[in-house]
Amino acid sequence: MTENVAGITIPDSQLTREITELVRDTASPLLFHHSSRVFYFAALAGQRRGLKYDPELLYC
Repeated sequence: MTENVAGITIPDSQLTREITELVRDTASPLLFHHSSRVFYFAALAGQRRGLKYDPELLYC
């Protein structure tokens, strides 16, 4: 879960690990990967605009 995409990493906390496990167990791989891309896109868009955000909240 420590994959780095353009300087963005998924936060490593108990909550994010549990969320990741839940989605992997209940959704299709297509939906799981789509959700990951949405997180990376939103984080990069916020970073580009100079916005502050909570990475854990954004991921969950």
